[in-house]
Amino acid sequence: VGPLFMSDRSRSDPAHLYQSSPPPRGYAPRLELGDMSSLGGDGDREKAPLINEEVSHRVYDNRPTNTWEFAGFGSRTKIDDLVINESDFRQEQEARKQHHLGQFLATAISGNDITSSCLYTIGICLLTAGKWGPLSLAIVAFVLILYQRVYSEVGSAIPMNGGAYNVLLNTTTKYTASVAAALTILSYIATAVTSADSAMQYLNYLLSEHANTEVSTLWATIVLLAVFAMLNMIGIGESAIVAFIIFAIHICVLSILTVTGFVSLFRSDYSTLIWNWNSVPFRSTGADIFLGFSVAMLGVSGYESSSNYIEEQKPGVFPKTLRNMAVLVGIFNPLLAFLCVALVPFPTVGAPQGAPMMAPIAANMTAFMNNVTAPISNVTAPTVASAPYFYTHNMTGTMDTAQGQRILAMLGSAAGGDWLGWLVSVDAIIVLSGSVLTAYVGVTGLVRRMSLDRCLPQFLLQENPWRHTNHWIIIGFFLICTSLYEAVQGDVRTIGGVYTVAFLSVLSLFAIGNLLLKYKRSKLPRDVRAPVIVVVVGGSMVFSALIGNIIIDSSVVMWFAIYFSVTLFVVTVMLTRTRILRWLDKSIIGRCCATWIHRQVAEINRQEMVFFAKDDDLEVLNKAVLYVRDNELTNVFRIVHVYESEDRIPSKLEEYIDLLDKMYPKLKIDLTLVKGVFTPALVHELAHRLDVPKNFMYLTCPSDSFPHKIAEFGGVRVITH
Repeated sequence: VGPLFMSDRSRSDPAHLYQSSPPPRGYAPRLELGDMSSLGGDGDREKAPLINEEVSHRVYDNRPTNTWEFAGFGSRTKIDDLVINESDFRQEQEARKQHHLGQFLATAISGNDITSSCLYTIGICLLTAGKWGPLSLAIVAFVLILYQRVYSEVGSAIPMNGGAYNVLLNTTTKYTASVAAALTILSYIATAVTSADSAMQYLNYLLSEHANTEVSTLWATIVLLAVFAMLNMIGIGESAIVAFIIFAIHICVLSILTVTGFVSLFRSDYSTLIWNWNSVPFRSTGADIFLGFSVAMLGVSGYESSSNYIEEQKPGVFPKTLRNMAVLVGIFNPLLAFLCVALVPFPTVGAPQGAPMMAPIAANMTAFMNNVTAPISNVTAPTVASAPYFYTHNMTGTMDTAQGQRILAMLGSAAGGDWLGWLVSVDAIIVLSGSVLTAYVGVTGLVRRMSLDRCLPQFLLQENPWRHTNHWIIIGFFLICTSLYEAVQGDVRTIGGVYTVAFLSVLSLFAIGNLLLKYKRSKLPRDVRAPVIVVVVGGSMVFSALIGNIIIDSSVVMWFAIYFSVTLFVVTVMLTRTRILRWLDKSIIGRCCATWIHRQVAEINRQEMVFFAKDDDLEVLNKAVLYVRDNELTNVFRIVHVYESEDRIPSKLEEYIDLLDKMYPKLKIDLTLVKGVFTPALVHELAHRLDVPKNFMYLTCPSDSFPHKIAEFGGVRVITH
């Protein structure tokens, strides 16, 4: 029988499965091929016979005992009149490429996110690492250099939108990919809230310095989130040109701030730098650097954004955007952090013992780090004209992080005067508000993709009749962001921790996806190959940063778990809803609602799935059936073979599909033979003929000699070796 997975009785006496007479009443034997991937790697194994051919025609047709679940017998059809206009299709594709983004426009969209994060990340990092903050930020830049290779390989192999969700969808199960998508959604939520809160902190800096007043940061942040929700509702999204203008202005402001800061430093007596450098570590040098690196990973927000619009970028642009972002982060973040250490004094608490400002954090680290240095004493802070203190401390022993969020405005005032502080604040408000808009646009695209893949409810795809925007996605995102912000009472450090945990989890899964791509899709053509050691080191550093954030504040795990579990629960229900309905049918509820349950299951399962079979390899065909059975909600599975001439149709294809159709009675397995040449244009026309979206079409992993890129097929999924 070969590698068949059967009951003990079947293994000992398989003859009873092939009786010519009907089996006893109530007896439901099951013959099912299992996953035969354990036989070896990609095509280099000796294939064992799968089943005795003489006996294969006499397999008993085992229908499920619940007859309403029987999908019916598969059909055999042939399509030889498919009209394919290759030239028109290519012209259409080339016309779309004319509007694709070049290096600078593509960098601007994601660059606004990642360069704006320095406006709040530097302060949070210095609150944790003190004088070692610049080194912690430099280590983050090193991680981005490693991940540039990781992302580039995935982007060149599978150049389709979706980021971690896309790579895991093409290498693992649909549920695993949905976990990565849920983490990405949570990171979008935290990005929107953190950016909006930081923008209002810089607004308050302007108001306090020039109008001697402030607004409620809590309510101002909620209003800003609502404003951008309305803008998205009326159809105002991201514009590459506008993003580039904002990006160019932002880079100019950061450059002015950096140059002015160093000029001011060289003209000073270095008293502030000496004062800050002589301050004791908050825990120990190693612990400060490590934990500073952990929270500084918040500063790479936006690095993953480029992979979410890779299809809109010109060929070869994606790796360049990753390189550009890594360079910008590597230059500005460490240098600006160093200038903060050099120009903004770290005062001590006005307590008799003169404990350092970061002592409150050390309390959370006792179990992890025992080397807490003794506090400094009898030290007088330097006098620096017009240089506001960075750190403040209240009577309860907790830190005020508001000043930490607007640290660059304070640096501007210390380095160049009020005009530079004002310029940095205005720039921060604009670019951080742009990050809020990016979060709305990003989450809308991701949720739409997941809804189209039936991982989230279909009502989210509804569009309003006036502006044709997905209002339920936008409203839901606003409500979730507001609830999180209210729940933590505007504590941006907690929100930043939630974001960091979610984002670092996504980066870790992306590294795992890269390794799976190397193993499971090794034949898939790609322009860049990241060495395994680079992927492992990068993934390990990201995972260590994840652990560091949990050590700093374990409460973020609670908030992360609450919002992540809600999203994951919805995804789980969507992907298992037919199983839930079948369980209800067998319970007491089924006695009164059986008809409704059967109707709902039939409605869910009516969506057809399509697999393109290159030949009659029974193992590959069986793996495709198993993938659809385990990952999709359907009872209609169509296997398509494209042939150029009748004599080239695999001789065993129809026989094997007939066998599979009998062995999987809950799936109606059809065979369709299509005359033509397998090209993206043929797939495009066939999708229209069969009325099946391309995201419900699958194929085996193509080899290096395959003349087309997988992205040209418009969303067709790779599911087998």
